[in-house]
Amino acid sequence: MRLINRLTVLFVAFLGIITNSLFAQDTLSESRPLKIILPTEPNWNIVEEGYELTFQLAAQGGKRDTVYFSIKEGKQKEMLFDSLGRFAWTPAYDLADRINTLRTLPVVFEAYNRAGESTTQQVAFKIIHVNRPPK
Repeated sequence: MRLINRLTVLFVAFLGIITNSLFAQDTLSESRPLKIILPTEPNWNIVEEGYELTFQLAAQGGKRDTVYFSIKEGKQKEMLFDSLGRFAWTPAYDLADRINTLRTLPVVFEAYNRAGESTTQQVAFKIIHVNRPPK
């Protein structure tokens, strides 16, 4: 009798482990919405005029597909940004001035995949005026 009780307890525990693992796999296979991952360093979006700002965007969620990036709004002619999310920009010396020493420039990044999913994320770049000698 004790052996049957112990086997029953073991069987129920084993069945519970299998059931939990199956449900966990089902929830993991459900995709979360596509999301742009921005850099996490403090003040990563602040740059002085004439100094280069570089970073790499990433994405998570969505269907398991290649994600492409673009700038939807706010692109400046000096900004270099490729479809893999690599960004480089050296702000010109005329974006801020000695009166308005800080300028905020909003830029909207977009991530999309072949499955038709897309998302956007706005970043407010802060450009700090640099006093430089006249030319």
